Amino acid sequence: MATQVQLRRGTSSENDSFTGAQGELTFDTTNKRVRVHDGATAGGFELKTENSSGDTLFADGEKAIFGAGSDLQIYHDGTQSIIHDAGTGNLRIKGTDITIQDADGNGFISMIDGGAGGTVFLKHLGSNVLTTTSTGIDVTGTVTADSFQADSGNTNYNLLARNSSNVAAYIQNGGSGPVLEARSGNMSAGQGDLHLQVANNGDISFYDDTGTTPKFFWDASAESLGIGTSSPSRTLDIEATAASVEINSTAGGANLYLTSVTGNLSRIRWNGLASFAIRDDNAASDRLVIDTSGNVGIGTSSPGYRLDLGIISNGTTAFNVTNGSNSNLRFKVEDSVSTIMNTGGSGALAFTSGGSTERMRIDSSGNLLVGTTDPAPYVSSTETGVALRNAFGLVGASRDSGASAIFNRLNLDGNIAEFRKDGTTVGSIGTNGSRLYAGTGDTGLFFNDQLDSIDPWNTSTNAARDAAIDLGDGSRRFKDLYLSGGVYLGGTGSANKLDDYEEGTWTPSLTFGGTNVGLTYDAGAGGTQGQYVKIGKLVYIAFSINLTNKGSSTGNAQISGLPFSSTNVYFNELGGFSHRYSSMSNINGPMTFLISSSSVINLYHPNSSAAASDNVAGVTEGNFNNTSRVWGNAVYMTNS
Repeated sequence: MATQVQLRRGTSSENDSFTGAQGELTFDTTNKRVRVHDGATAGGFELKTENSSGDTLFADGEKAIFGAGSDLQIYHDGTQSIIHDAGTGNLRIKGTDITIQDADGNGFISMIDGGAGGTVFLKHLGSNVLTTTSTGIDVTGTVTADSFQADSGNTNYNLLARNSSNVAAYIQNGGSGPVLEARSGNMSAGQGDLHLQVANNGDISFYDDTGTTPKFFWDASAESLGIGTSSPSRTLDIEATAASVEINSTAGGANLYLTSVTGNLSRIRWNGLASFAIRDDNAASDRLVIDTSGNVGIGTSSPGYRLDLGIISNGTTAFNVTNGSNSNLRFKVEDSVSTIMNTGGSGALAFTSGGSTERMRIDSSGNLLVGTTDPAPYVSSTETGVALRNAFGLVGASRDSGASAIFNRLNLDGNIAEFRKDGTTVGSIGTNGSRLYAGTGDTGLFFNDQLDSIDPWNTSTNAARDAAIDLGDGSRRFKDLYLSGGVYLGGTGSANKLDDYEEGTWTPSLTFGGTNVGLTYDAGAGGTQGQYVKIGKLVYIAFSINLTNKGSSTGNAQISGLPFSSTNVYFNELGGFSHRYSSMSNINGPMTFLISSSSVINLYHPNSSAAASDNVAGVTEGNFNNTSRVWGNAVYMTNS
């Protein structure tokens, strides 16, 4: 055995190109690592080292190998981190609670040790979507799979729902006979009750509650459906002791459609108007209607009689009662002659002239209709004509592009139309000098287009009525009055005209000698506030100023910011001046104002040193402290 170990040092590149003697050590001065040489390999073999944190360092491709046969290998190949079980046996990861996390520490597979294997959780975005349980798995959400098979070990049972001890329900592959069966029951009682069977030829049977007799049967070869029979003789065959069919629509009319390959479509229906109808869908028309009163309509959806025939085309007999080969009663719309229709019945009596043109009719309600068949043309957006409504005592007219009613009075002025209640006149509309008036007795309105005015009027005398008619009264008032001009109160002169009323707010500003350097307001105590009411040229104001710092300005105290300019006419000034936290000599009490023509408020207080009781002194910054409060109200005149 050699007794000497040789040691060299050099850079990383020098170490890489050096082939040392067997057992010789070299020191990499670049990476601060030691290499051991075998006498044949350039660069030797680097000994594993630790960093300052005590971590063992492995380069890319270097492996931590465990086991005599390199059974377990852990390494990073430069792209992926790999744990490789290369030996015999299984790779086992043990722990009380095990979680596989992403790079941010969010778990997506976890196992919680329950003492005998524990519970496994599969997560998606932090939420459990699959959990193992004592009976299987619990899935939160939707299971999507290319295929699904549940097999109990018996090839005849393909899908089973099992209770604690027995099969409660299953779908069975019946082999060469039925290819699908659905049953329910208990394995201890055989195969249970049969509910659904699909045969190899496509026949489908639904069984009754005994599970022995099919009561709903689809014959695939005949393409027929049987209810109560397994041998349907029609496309739909219903057999029962008291057979019945119900079509119940919860949202509208119920329909039974009849159609053919030619595209003709008809139906029997409840038409949504509580009527039974046979409808031609190709013509979009109910051909026969029977309402809940038993009335039958042909050509009308709202029959008003036991038999009601609707409108048909000209020249066609609508109703004909024959005696042998002769007609003894006919209702007909005729083109070439004037016709009185339905003379022997209670329907409409119609008059035509000029061929097929109807001029007038009396309908079944006794209404006289001229130029229309609509008993209410006056409420129509398209119909024209005149209707005298029998039951209502109503005259109604509708005209295209013109007045529907014209009333003409000749010669003298007076009433054109009178309105009565129980035979007594209650009002009238008339004319005076080619202008209109309307009203009752001595209370009316005259519409004067010469003066563009509406005047009070006496309809009894057909003359003006001055200063005698009120607009509303104490318990029957109008609401708001919107005027673009003024109101004359108590007279008709210009001095009686009120043409302005206004309410609002304004922002008073306190200055000393015209400036307010450093002055601040106390927002918590209301800061600076002002309100005003303006009636004509008279302005009522109120204000309040609360300070937190009076600032550094000097001179006489003034308040500016009035909502309207002043004419130097002022009345009824009253206010106050106080300190909220300390008293102040001379003016801790009432104060007066002088509103100047420059629209500012000058502050004054009683001069206690003066002999005259009405003598006042101007207020300056010396009368204020940082917490002073000024308030007051005043009245002044403005030209605006």
